[in-house]
Amino acid sequence: MSSDLFSPLPEPAADPFAAGTDSSRTLGVVALIIGAVIVVAATVTSAIAGYPVGVAAGRAFAEAPVGSGVDPTWLAPLQGWVAVVEIAFWAGTIGGMWALIQGIIAIAQNRGRVPGIAAAVIAVAGPVLFTVAGTMTMIAGYATASGMPVG
Repeated sequence: MSSDLFSPLPEPAADPFAAGTDSSRTLGVVALIIGAVIVVAATVTSAIAGYPVGVAAGRAFAEAPVGSGVDPTWLAPLQGWVAVVEIAFWAGTIGGMWALIQGIIAIAQNRGRVPGIAAAVIAVAGPVLFTVAGTMTMIAGYATASGMPVG
């Protein structure tokens, strides 16, 4: 009769956090490239489209009689710019989430850990850059138009 009491122990499982020798950096590099391209494209689009919106807002507020509200029809000629900003916002959101998730996976699986960290940082900074760029050019457009003569 054989007993399992003295049988050899099975081999221990491999350490899931050990640095692999055959790991590829491709996953992290792709996440970094996607994140950088999306953040730059969305930020530049926001900056370009913010200026005409600021100019129109400045004119609308400068021409409005004191004490009365501003007629919201000043946005009508800007439908194209508003659509461009909205498309850039959603494309940046989807691309940024993709880069963030892929960067986290690259970090966890050690498949391009350093580029994965950079991709995650860029993806998190993207919304801040998008908002700051759009707001700054919108303020510049507003300041330009509000100083123009009315009429």
